[in-house]
Amino acid sequence: MDGKMETTLGDLQRMVGGELHGDPELRISGVAPLESASAGDISFVISPKYSSAARSSKAAAFVVPRGMEDFQKPRVVHGNPYLALAKILALFSHDVVQAAGVSSAAHLDPGVKLGKDVSVHPGVYVGEAAVLGDRVILLPGVYIGAGVHIGEDCLIYPNATILERCRLGKRVIVHSGTVIGSDGFGYAQEDGRHVKIPHLGIVQIDDDVEIGANCTVDRGTLGRTWIK
Repeated sequence: MDGKMETTLGDLQRMVGGELHGDPELRISGVAPLESASAGDISFVISPKYSSAARSSKAAAFVVPRGMEDFQKPRVVHGNPYLALAKILALFSHDVVQAAGVSSAAHLDPGVKLGKDVSVHPGVYVGEAAVLGDRVILLPGVYIGAGVHIGEDCLIYPNATILERCRLGKRVIVHSGTVIGSDGFGYAQEDGRHVKIPHLGIVQIDDDVEIGANCTVDRGTLGRTWIK
């Protein structure tokens, strides 16, 4: 995985914890698996059984578990390599998607309220009275309906749809193709035919929720569909 940023091994160790062995000023510019890593990449060894693959890897540095004391390459020894991986990937992936500012190829209703450092990419539509919190990222093709509230640090991937009046908390991630706030399946019967029941409720998604690709979360008839 190639990132657009560059940092040092020492900075990464300070961010994730663990024990640093090697030059703290070693430059790190990407994250990659053992077999495809190259100079400048940091890679990960989840278990000592992969130590042989790590020794043949071309990565500049490694995050390794305890029990690999004889591994002599630049490394951060960590009690939870998966956790370290999550934090480092978050650092590099944030740089990949971040493009602060509002594209001239996006449509924002004049009544939209924007927080600080918002990123709105080409092809995005944001409806009347919607609110985007600080550092919200809307990738190409996102539709945000009227009156939607999106909290700080949310990331909405391409072609996701969030319909009118729905509410997202902080640090919510919505992946591509997902629809939030569509009508549920509600009909009454009259003389053998179906009469649609209007859905006037909302969807509320609380802080730190991640919704996968191509999901649907329907609004309530009167109340809310609530994901905590």
